[in-house]
Amino acid sequence: MIQSDLISYLLNNSSITVSAFYPSVAPTDPATPFAVWSTNDNRSPFDGFDGVSELKEIDIQMDVFHADPSSASAYASEIIAQLENFTGTMGSYYVDLIRVTSQQDGFENVTNLYFHSLLFTLTYRN
Repeated sequence: MIQSDLISYLLNNSSITVSAFYPSVAPTDPATPFAVWSTNDNRSPFDGFDGVSELKEIDIQMDVFHADPSSASAYASEIIAQLENFTGTMGSYYVDLIRVTSQQDGFENVTNLYFHSLLFTLTYRN
């Protein structure tokens, strides 16, 4: 799955301070900074001039959490710097392009932590 190769890429990247990426839900009281990610890969393959392309798209939301709002944004910026316009091999997949399509700041009452939410689209092929 491209998701696990993406998370491995982020965890092995020394330019990213976030050291924990949880799928869908974080455990109780994790150390900050951490990120929670989820995906939506219900997109259809691209149509090319000669039929269906090998390229696929997946939307990934990643929320970066910290006790300080500016720190949450700064850690999210590290992730953006490594992923925005990325092209190349990521694990066993070839990534054609990664685009950040939306960003938002917020506060989560349950954890009492601030977050910076990223939504990006990853275009790839096997």
